[in-house]
Amino acid sequence: MKPIPLPWLATVLMALALVGSVALTLETLWGQAGWPRHRALTHEVNAILEENAQLARTLETLKREIAAQAERPEVQEALVRDLLGYVRPQDVVVRLEGERQAG
Repeated sequence: MKPIPLPWLATVLMALALVGSVALTLETLWGQAGWPRHRALTHEVNAILEENAQLARTLETLKREIAAQAERPEVQEALVRDLLGYVRPQDVVVRLEGERQAG
């Protein structure tokens, strides 16, 4: 039996390596873990960043409301009146009954 010439074997091995490399590259780019997944994750990250920004704005609003409740007497009085139903002696209270249900 004749030995296989070394240049031919090297060419075959290089061709196999090239085919394998191309297959891995295509799988990486277009497979389930490739670009489609990257786009989906990018979209998800952007949505989470927007939600975080909205929550940060809400947090700042709540901090301002808490500071106003702690520092401003007129806000404290309004809360006591609204939440607890307190009135001053000189206030006139008018009670309105809610709508009655038919039946």
